[in-house]
Amino acid sequence: MFKVFRRDKAVSISTVPTRPSSEAVSTPTPGAVQRLVSQWLYIFAFVFFFGIAFPFVESPAAALYSEVLGPRKQGMMQGLFSFGGSVTPFVASIIITFLFQHTGYKYVIILQSSTIFIAFVLMLVFYKRMVPLKLKPKNGESAAYKNGVFYSM
Repeated sequence: MFKVFRRDKAVSISTVPTRPSSEAVSTPTPGAVQRLVSQWLYIFAFVFFFGIAFPFVESPAAALYSEVLGPRKQGMMQGLFSFGGSVTPFVASIIITFLFQHTGYKYVIILQSSTIFIAFVLMLVFYKRMVPLKLKPKNGESAAYKNGVFYSM
């Protein structure tokens, strides 16, 4: 136990939780000092990530995916892409909330950071394979395929 001195009186703060461990994470002990995120920082981050950054990633991702699929029917693949983009926030919010309630914010940040790191590594590994699909070469150029060489005139 230690004391925090204020102008008018000394306040004792207990460093040992007085509640069961399942409640200790989700509800602070009475008299404990809480460090809250500044409201202005929260508003700035919310506006930046959801209002500015998200649209700059969402639209180009679909266009890039369409470009990688190439000139063929894309309905099924675009549907799966949209399905994944719609279901992921729902499932992730349940998983992250469960993780936060049982372990705190540390492992949530570790999970998110490791996911970004793995995605970055996979992008570096498969960078040369991320090219648009070309089904027909330009006139006068050859294209190799499993049975030989194809020429377009």
